[in-house]
Formats: sequence, C-alpha cells, structure tokens
Amino acid sequence: MSPLDLLLVVVAGVFGLAIGSFLSVVVGGIVGLALIAARRAGRKTAIPFGPFMLTGAWTGVFAGEALGHAHISLYSGN
Repeated sequence: MSPLDLLLVVVAGVFGLAIGSFLSVVVGGIVGLALIAARRAGRKTAIPFGPFMLTGAWTGVFAGEALGHAHISLYSGN
C-alpha cells in the first residue's frame, strides 16, 4: 500500500465509511491472493489498491447502513 492508499483509508474512516474501508482491504487481499494463486502475479508484484478502495468507499456510501445493520444482527440474534 502506498501512502496515498493509507490516506484514502483514513479519510474514508473519518467520514464514517469504515465498513467500506474494511471491505476494500478484504476484497483487494482476496483478489491479490487469487492473482498469486493463478500465477498471474508474484509476491513482489505491485497491485494497485486504489480501485478497490474507491469501490469500498462507494459501497460504504450507498450500502453502509444496511451492511452495518446486517453485521450487528449477526451478533445480536435479531
């Protein structure tokens, strides 16, 4: 992750898009692992995280509340 990627995570977290930031890191990691498993990338290959972060931020904007309620309902049993 570059310093600008970290800045995007911080800014998204400040504006209440923590769910989107979490999803972007998870999805980016899964895609990175899939690329390594398919031998299309190596351990030292730079994979841009920006697109995943922007997608996660937009997910947080448009579906963050619903995802938050779904996450809380998993633990509360409602």
